[in-house]
Amino acid sequence: MLAAAYVTAVLLAWLLLARFADRWWPVSMLMFGPRWVLLLPAIVLVPLTFATRHWRSLLAVVAAAIVVLWPVMGWNWAGLLTNDIEQRDLRVVTFNIGNSHATEHRVTVEDLRRLYDISRSDLMLLQECSFGKDELFPFFSDAQIYATDEACLLSRWPIIRTDVRPRDDLQSLGANGSIVSFDIDAPHGKFTVVNIHLATQRPGLERVLSRSMTGGDAMRVAMLARRLDSAAAFSWSLRSPLPQVVVGDFNMPVESAFYKERWHGYGNAFSDCGLGYGYTKYEKRFGIRIDHVLYDRAWRCLAAQVDPGLGGDHRPVIADLRLRR
Repeated sequence: MLAAAYVTAVLLAWLLLARFADRWWPVSMLMFGPRWVLLLPAIVLVPLTFATRHWRSLLAVVAAAIVVLWPVMGWNWAGLLTNDIEQRDLRVVTFNIGNSHATEHRVTVEDLRRLYDISRSDLMLLQECSFGKDELFPFFSDAQIYATDEACLLSRWPIIRTDVRPRDDLQSLGANGSIVSFDIDAPHGKFTVVNIHLATQRPGLERVLSRSMTGGDAMRVAMLARRLDSAAAFSWSLRSPLPQVVVGDFNMPVESAFYKERWHGYGNAFSDCGLGYGYTKYEKRFGIRIDHVLYDRAWRCLAAQVDPGLGGDHRPVIADLRLRR
């Protein structure tokens, strides 16, 4: 009986995440929360069903635990099937360095230079970047530099156009994400890269966790802001006719209805080429993948990984892309 209840609960959680994440705020709580807690009943049920020799129940519990570890928690196998031997056209790094609110570890320019060198990136795009061009230039005199509006770009190739989305167009609704588009003149041809940092769900989550009577309303308001920001970023990415790469802190995992609504036509580097969970944002007891490298059909992915990072609560995503010939 307990095993059947556990299997039912796991399958229900899987269904809810797949169909109702960011459509119904309680499911969004599950989406942004520690999904590993769904494994806790299995820790008790596996030895219990084994000791009582209820083999069917044991197999059902183990199967449910595998569902939690794989699709529910987001384990990705695609990296086992990709071929990264081909020569890449672009290695891009996206990293929310978190300096606008850092209280403990603050990422330094020296840290960024080490990441730039170790990753051998062609483009490194940063969010919550509080450094000015004058601070970055002594360490990146060999790169093209853009630094403003909490967004930075370090490029080995010329930046031929910059298009910054005004942040006051949706501020009254709480949507004020940073969106900056760049046209890059690379040896293999010109392309556009969009650096985004969209609105967060944190205000709603914190209100619910504080047991406020207005927690549900706060969740819905934050969800609306995220949906509007996602739509604005998608529209901004369409302003250029060149091949597109869209990177940054989306503040939404791939299960989100807002992600599926706007970005389903783009490839996701870690989803297509990564191996493992690929968590990019860490809280005290769990991680979640909310930072992404996306690309349109002009590109294909050769490899993707999440770097251990420089000590902040986000991790850099590194992706190798190649233009379709």
